[in-house]
Amino acid sequence: IGDKTAERQPIAAVIDERTATTDGLAVALNSTSSYSMWNNDKTVQSNSQTFSGYDNMVTDMDGYKYTYEASGSSDNIAKSTVAVNGGKYDAFYQAIHYDPGVTLTFSGGKKGKWFLPSFGQVHHLIETFGNPRLVGKDKYGGIVWHADYPVSALESLFLSAGGTFFHRIWLSTECSNDKAMIFGFYDHLPPDRREIISAQFDKTIPTGSVLPFIYF
Repeated sequence: IGDKTAERQPIAAVIDERTATTDGLAVALNSTSSYSMWNNDKTVQSNSQTFSGYDNMVTDMDGYKYTYEASGSSDNIAKSTVAVNGGKYDAFYQAIHYDPGVTLTFSGGKKGKWFLPSFGQVHHLIETFGNPRLVGKDKYGGIVWHADYPVSALESLFLSAGGTFFHRIWLSTECSNDKAMIFGFYDHLPPDRREIISAQFDKTIPTGSVLPFIYF
């Protein structure tokens, strides 16, 4: 967000522009430097709803709700009020406390709050800056997207703005009591990033970093 000058450094890439009636949506230019758990408990459902299968998950656009609103949690307690660094809702904590290196100067409503994006929101990012004809396939116990995804377009989005390109990140979409969704590239070393995989992983294992989204 913002033009890149000596005095003004971008902190996120715009996915959806702001309009007179809707907030804009952006993705942070850098993911967190270390892997986190999704949660430290895999015996209970955490979100207000769970998803299975590509066609269902792609409709999940509620990352902000799962992070900040009581209605997004199964116990009706907003994760933002109880998330703990390295413990309960760890991935959500990392998103909420993400530090872009500058102080945000916009707020109000949903604006100005970093959140853990959902499957549908990351899918929207991929479609916006890559291949608009993504194909979802349920296999390997998870979900595989288009095998010939042109990752260079997405990678250049981050690198040209001074960011870093991510490998594997947690999503806020929950599959079951013990699993939530991870998004990443099957081969994360260039130039062979081809197959995009988003699969179910054990919530309690530090498996992914966090790449938060933000409304503006």
